[in-house]
Amino acid sequence: KSVFARNMPVIMAGDFNMSSDGAIATKLKENYDRMCNDEYTFEWGSKLDYIFSYPKGRWKIVKSSVLYETEKLSDHYPVFSEIEFTP
Repeated sequence: KSVFARNMPVIMAGDFNMSSDGAIATKLKENYDRMCNDEYTFEWGSKLDYIFSYPKGRWKIVKSSVLYETEKLSDHYPVFSEIEFTP
């Protein structure tokens, strides 16, 4: 709550193990913008990894991709986004 109260910029990223239309994603989208594309991030064709930003409406995606051509260290592919914050 202190982040919201102070209106500090936040980037939250990782393996959320959730679909983009599930209950948790819907709740996150109330306060955060999604800062990544819709490409699959799990080797079986699912989107499970995301980048979110706060405060909502203050960020812009410059470019975003999933890095399929990297060394395989996990069953998930890395997500890359270049984003800009508008003060």
